[in-house]
Amino acid sequence: MRKVVRGLLILTISVAAAAAVHAGDPTASARRLTEALLHSKLETIPAGLSSPSITRMSSNANSARAGIIGEVKMSLPGSSSNAEIRYAVFANSDDARKYARNFGRGLTASHQRRIFFPYLPDADCAQRGRNQLCVAASGNVFTLVISNGVASANTHAGQATHGVSAGIVGQFALAHLENVRKSIALPATAKATPTAAAGRISH
Repeated sequence: MRKVVRGLLILTISVAAAAAVHAGDPTASARRLTEALLHSKLETIPAGLSSPSITRMSSNANSARAGIIGEVKMSLPGSSSNAEIRYAVFANSDDARKYARNFGRGLTASHQRRIFFPYLPDADCAQRGRNQLCVAASGNVFTLVISNGVASANTHAGQATHGVSAGIVGQFALAHLENVRKSIALPATAKATPTAAAGRISH
């Protein structure tokens, strides 16, 4: 019995030591989070979308220069619309915020029509035709969500949206990210950091 207890104690200490090493190494923590996102399980999925396929995105020279440690893509099919979530994991939050700001400047330069979701106030969102996207930096992770096949119409009861909006998908993506962080004992982050945006239209 003492040998069993001693063995469990050694195992516990080893696990704690490994966690401490990851906590002190931002790059190792970023890789750990990337793997956790890649193998994560979803408890809920936004209504109108189906179970996703989750894949690792291949890195390139541009992502390496930006400081991205790992990228994960989540594709969610749907009946009337489909969505995609892309997580880019950095070693630190400063690089993630910088990447988000640069992405926002790109949206401005390409004259994308900005939209605003009251329930996702810290995201920078845009729409072109029936396609919407939202971006936000949450801690050391840049999150991009894309919703295709979304249409809005004004009715007597207010504005009706057909398909699953990027706001709904973005809300889900950030909540899932926090759940994954908790599952591997990484500290939770504060609210997502918005990118610079102007001329937003409320949805």
